[in-house]
Amino acid sequence: MRVSVIRMNFVSWFELSAYTENTLMETKTMTILIANIGTSDLAVKLSEEHGDFFIPIGFDRNEPNTKAAESELDDIELQMWHDRQKLVREQLQVKNFRSYTEGLLQEYEAKPELWHDLIRPGRILGVIEEAIKKSASDIYIFVTDQPEFIEGEKNHGYNSDTIHLFAILKLWIEREFQDHLNVQKIVIPQSISAIDQDGLFGEYYNFFQTLDTHETILISVKGGTPQMQTALRIQAITSGIANQIYLEPQLSIKKLLAGKASDCDQVSYWRYQRVQQYQTVKKLLERWDFDGANTILREWDKTLQQLQDKGIAEVAESRNLVKSSLAALQMAVGYFNLDNDYAEKHCNDLNKLKKLSDNYPYQQGEKRKHFPKLLNLYTQCCLLWETDRMADFLTRMGSFYEEVLHELIHALDGAEYFDRPRLQGDWFLQTKILVDENQPLAQRFYELEKQYESNLKRRLKDGVHLKEGRWIKALDDKNYKDKFKLPGRPSKLNFVLALVETKNNANDINTFKKLCTAMEKLDYWYVKRNKLIHVAKGISKQRMQAVLDADRNRFTQPILKDDWFDPQITKSIQDAADPPQNILLVMSE
Repeated sequence: MRVSVIRMNFVSWFELSAYTENTLMETKTMTILIANIGTSDLAVKLSEEHGDFFIPIGFDRNEPNTKAAESELDDIELQMWHDRQKLVREQLQVKNFRSYTEGLLQEYEAKPELWHDLIRPGRILGVIEEAIKKSASDIYIFVTDQPEFIEGEKNHGYNSDTIHLFAILKLWIEREFQDHLNVQKIVIPQSISAIDQDGLFGEYYNFFQTLDTHETILISVKGGTPQMQTALRIQAITSGIANQIYLEPQLSIKKLLAGKASDCDQVSYWRYQRVQQYQTVKKLLERWDFDGANTILREWDKTLQQLQDKGIAEVAESRNLVKSSLAALQMAVGYFNLDNDYAEKHCNDLNKLKKLSDNYPYQQGEKRKHFPKLLNLYTQCCLLWETDRMADFLTRMGSFYEEVLHELIHALDGAEYFDRPRLQGDWFLQTKILVDENQPLAQRFYELEKQYESNLKRRLKDGVHLKEGRWIKALDDKNYKDKFKLPGRPSKLNFVLALVETKNNANDINTFKKLCTAMEKLDYWYVKRNKLIHVAKGISKQRMQAVLDADRNRFTQPILKDDWFDPQITKSIQDAADPPQNILLVMSE
């Protein structure tokens, strides 16, 4: 995969770019309106003898601002408002809402030119006009169509159903606004009552699952039963759709009687959404998933930006907090990946984070302050084990093992013999300095490497670099000059052992023996990690134990002629940390 990416030619890149651009065009977010409707969303004009007023068919409830709205009326309007229910019964001959709207729909379909001017959408008209201003393309309206009888008993909700009201509003909206809006209904199933809160929650939830979370949704909850209003509001807030604005028409009785749209307030429940986002971030951080938390907050910041652009000024302070949190998370990602430069890049502009970065303790052998790598690696292994990320755990465990050796080289003053290019991070032994300044160390290192048939033995030649088995002259070849790159863990361990033995400090020797005992328990897992990670069987704590058991069982059996058993495993399998849970205990030693 890596080679194919590196060798990707311009044509492939262009095709990929074109595909990405087309996909973005296809998934361009759109603004939609989602609404409940009720009996107050239809107003019909009375005859001229009654003053050409539009009377809402079903406005039979008081709202908190009704008194204020009534104060704006003149005496005639006020009387008309107080008499509205009587006028609906006597002048419009409305016995129940469902049957009236069914008959009105038939008349509207037969004579649209006549009836269009006699009908208004009532309370929802202001919502529709506001949605058009915000470039809404679709309206989804929840309607009820309940059975007339339930188990032989009369269903009282049947008479107030909005199934025919929807058809009237659809005709009116499409005629009035010249097909600018696509009006669609979502019918509550007859098996779910309009007052069945749990059932309604399920229906609204299912609807929101069909929407793109990147849509901009406008929501009106004024119509419908209180249970429908609650279900729409809660399921919208918890839907995961980031950009949502609630349109709440302000009651203006004067405009309602005149057949005009009421003004709408824009309300964003972004604070409720913020609680959800932060709860998700908290759960991710409990699993030490800094990058996941960063992704959630970055998306939330985009939402706040959109809300700010739409005039919701209160989000500005919250955005500042989110930006600081994003910088802190990026810093955490950097340190988790042992990338001090990346971490500092994201904390330099914030004094609190900069101070935190500067206070990391000094690591031996390094020229600058930063988080101690060995402690960082051990901590990561603990976190990865806790979160069952076993492939990552084994990789970090191997890095931890090698870092222990690096620390020992520094602690035993062995780093002075190495040339370490910063970018590569390799350990190049400068053999001239080693042989000239510390021949006993060079000799002991050679003897240890000789036992393991290492590259050093192959490069040192009798009569040139060696005399009677003693290393007396530095390497000097055309390609590498005097440099010898320590090829891996065994050679680094040999160099540490040579340092300990030639210093001949009793305390160092005893401590190193304890270290070697612990290292031997990790050797098997160090050797086995690549096979465990790269085979297509996956990796888990249980599989680690199964693989160890299988290798031990195989080790105890006679090895057949054509059978192959990794010699490195042969040396380490008996000492392997068992069960695998003991790996962390060994590392802590």
